[in-house]
Amino acid sequence: MSPLRTEFLAAGIVAALAIGVAPGRSQAQNCPGGRLLLLTNGRIHTMDAKRTVVSRVRIAGGRFVEVGEGASASGGCTDTLDLRGHTVIPGMIDNHFHAQLVGSRPGYETRTIETAFSIAEAQAVIRERATSVPEGAFITAIGGLQPRQFAENRLPTLAELDAAAPRHPVYIHTSFNGPAVTNSPGKRFFESHGVRVSDTGVIEQNAPTWDALDALRATWTLADSKRTMQQVFGYFNSVGLTTVHSVLGSQDRGPAQYFGWAEQRPVQELKREGRLTLRLRLYFNTGPRVDGKPGNPPLREVLDNQWPDLGDDLVKTAGIGEHIVDWPLEGAVPLGDDYYQSVRLVAQRGWQLMEHSFNEANHAARADVWERVNREVPITSLRWSIDHVNTIEAPTLARMKALGVGVRAHGWRYLAGSPGQAGPPYRTLLASGIHVGTGMDGAQAAPINPWLNVYYMVTGRNVRGDLINDGEQISRQDAVWLYTGGNGWFSREEQALGTIETGRLADLAVLDADVFDPKAVSDEAIRRVHSVLTLLGGRIVHGDAAALR
Repeated sequence: MSPLRTEFLAAGIVAALAIGVAPGRSQAQNCPGGRLLLLTNGRIHTMDAKRTVVSRVRIAGGRFVEVGEGASASGGCTDTLDLRGHTVIPGMIDNHFHAQLVGSRPGYETRTIETAFSIAEAQAVIRERATSVPEGAFITAIGGLQPRQFAENRLPTLAELDAAAPRHPVYIHTSFNGPAVTNSPGKRFFESHGVRVSDTGVIEQNAPTWDALDALRATWTLADSKRTMQQVFGYFNSVGLTTVHSVLGSQDRGPAQYFGWAEQRPVQELKREGRLTLRLRLYFNTGPRVDGKPGNPPLREVLDNQWPDLGDDLVKTAGIGEHIVDWPLEGAVPLGDDYYQSVRLVAQRGWQLMEHSFNEANHAARADVWERVNREVPITSLRWSIDHVNTIEAPTLARMKALGVGVRAHGWRYLAGSPGQAGPPYRTLLASGIHVGTGMDGAQAAPINPWLNVYYMVTGRNVRGDLINDGEQISRQDAVWLYTGGNGWFSREEQALGTIETGRLADLAVLDADVFDPKAVSDEAIRRVHSVLTLLGGRIVHGDAAALR
């Protein structure tokens, strides 16, 4: 592995990037504050209020200390990295993701399948993955994909998966409930555990696919969870993501150890070991465990035993959500007294609340309750949000804005949407002036890769290329801003995250192509944009500076 990828001082400053080796001990001792890093000769999109583009930034102590043409290597103790004209953006933020469910995904996860758009490309991804997986171990891809993403509009067959990985069992599981497909070694494994597999490798949706997952998880260990989390978090970094708002739980079937403390343990250990490469903002999802009990004891348990904003720049608590009472709530309009009492309690304790809210009926019902609570316990400074928001009417949008509520607009319909089933209304939301940011609601229902969502926001087209969100397209600059500067607000960190400005945390992604130039990157090519070098707090967490040459 290149030293450019691994060498940084204890203070977190990337060392000696220009020459590819760490500084000698005597050199480091002559820099009591640690060495600084100067990035130069780039197209650095700061995503600040003016959308300023600069060519140079200087990093020290994990933060940007100089931004713009005045940044220099003067004073010594500074290493220089020539960006060679590459486009740079702030580290991207996904504001709603079930990141810790990643640890419950058995096998060797293969997230690069998200940008396979034909069976042949899927086979190539699996074939490549097999080169780094122990022979006989499962190659898996669980959630975040659909048959419709492939040109053939179907999943690979048993024979096609055998051709890609003859010495490894393969398991590909679509969305939450399947269906799934496997190859010959996988078929033998599943049938030995009582799971029915067709001659073409299909495991039917619902109970059969859950049974297949349970069989895979039977021998799943903490070490396996940590390995999978670290690898998938590395995939986050490879597509430019450095921060995720992680909604705990929200999967109603699976071993109990994937919720609560045990769900958090892999992250805790990775952090303690210095191997966590993603900032996490944690949300406590209390709704699925209420089961009609009066007084919402799970919510009270969280509020009595947790502090908001407890932690550090890498991992901290953020809020309550995405469900606060029993769900789904799509038909529960108006909401009952249990909901009002729960919301009022969150307001009294001063917590942020994020709420799963799909459509106008959902939003209006919440607005009714939130306005009532606001008259008793003001919420306008608490940065509450409605999440997903496939549709919303202007009067309801105005009511939410008056309450200080933001919108987390999620692009999962890139994968699942069709004409008449589109949204969110990105252009309308931006024009309204309400606080808005974006994400994918990934881990099962949606992909991780933010560039798939950027493509959707810019073109209005789903994974099949069908125009489904016409009239709500936005510019490439606005789409990237929703993933960067627009998202800092939701965790009360707009002065720390989301933009490249003096004093902000030094998170950035050096892209393989200039995504802001349609001549350099076509609309279709947006989906294949990735990072060649990702920094988290000024240290390399993905890539190699040699890729810039």
